[in-house]
Amino acid sequence: MIDHRHTARALERVLTAPRAHVLDSLSAEIGRLVPHLGAVMLTGACARAPVKRSGPAAAVSALTASRAHALLADAPPAGWTGEVGLGGADRRVLALPSAAESTSGAGLVLVGVPASTAAGSPGVRAVVSLWEIIAIALADQAEVHAAVLTSLLGTLRSERLDDREARDEAVRTASEALVRVRRDTEVDRALSAQPADEAFAVLGRELGDVARHHPQSVDLRPPDSTLLLARDTAQAARTVSRGALVTLLQDSDATRLRLSWSVDGSSLHIAVRDDGRRTHDAADSALAVLAERVAPLGGALEVDSDPHWGTTVTARIPLVPAAPEPPAVLADLTDRERQVLSLVARGLSNRAMADRLVLSEHTVKYHLHNILDKLAVSSRGEAAALARAVGQA
Repeated sequence: MIDHRHTARALERVLTAPRAHVLDSLSAEIGRLVPHLGAVMLTGACARAPVKRSGPAAAVSALTASRAHALLADAPPAGWTGEVGLGGADRRVLALPSAAESTSGAGLVLVGVPASTAAGSPGVRAVVSLWEIIAIALADQAEVHAAVLTSLLGTLRSERLDDREARDEAVRTASEALVRVRRDTEVDRALSAQPADEAFAVLGRELGDVARHHPQSVDLRPPDSTLLLARDTAQAARTVSRGALVTLLQDSDATRLRLSWSVDGSSLHIAVRDDGRRTHDAADSALAVLAERVAPLGGALEVDSDPHWGTTVTARIPLVPAAPEPPAVLADLTDRERQVLSLVARGLSNRAMADRLVLSEHTVKYHLHNILDKLAVSSRGEAAALARAVGQA
């Protein structure tokens, strides 16, 4: 029988590890279930680093992406074990495809497992259960993944459910989530901007499962605004909102939480408040990760905590990121033209840019004409690619 409480704790440790050390953390957690020398992970969705390795180079460096893909292609969902020649030696491996393989190509291979390791054994079944959940998060193709994980954590932690009920509820949540993943991934590709109130509505639907198995009352207050948010701004706002809410939900003394968004002329403001006695600060690992999430967008996160009044986590995300000193290639552009170029690189239409910058579409077209002329390019696509290449997206 899978220990759901252990799985929940392991998930927390892996998902709060720095991104660069996620595989090291995952390897350590599953090493308690299936000992191994090293691990190789195919991330699928990360073009810059599609293969990640953990463990001694002698054990993992010879397992290339193509060999790992070949092992995973024929592996059943329960995993495959066998001998593979690596670095001049035969090593027994455990290959685990992910549930999201059809969309992300992710997979995990454990190198140097004991000869007694067999697919379907209790230890391997526990590793498969943990890996399937982690793989959904690492695919990062739709922000619904984070909500799925926090929902699963709430299910697995719930004192209201016995072991059978917790397993059935987790399976139901994961199955529904995979349907939403496939649907929302296509929507994400088609849309480049979203009204603030609609973005919050998406967050509200995601948080329904998160809060269901917690005793605290959660009050969601949407923004009174239809201003279009760029996709990365909306995603960052949902990530920070979810993360802050889940962090505060862990405070067993809290009875009420409130999450609100508001929009002014220049920024999106997020506030998450509770009435618990446990104090928090911005150095807390989970909150520090959220601060790092908004920093590249020119945003900031603050924490105000008092044992008598509770904790308030606030975040501010600029609607138009503040531009650093422009690269030489953009030196001839005015400040306004750089703002327009940044929004072009982020996929906004002329109408969306006009709404964002409080300009007419005619003025936006005028700025675009000047941008193309100054950058010596013939299309907005070329301008967007140049902007991204120099970090102005």
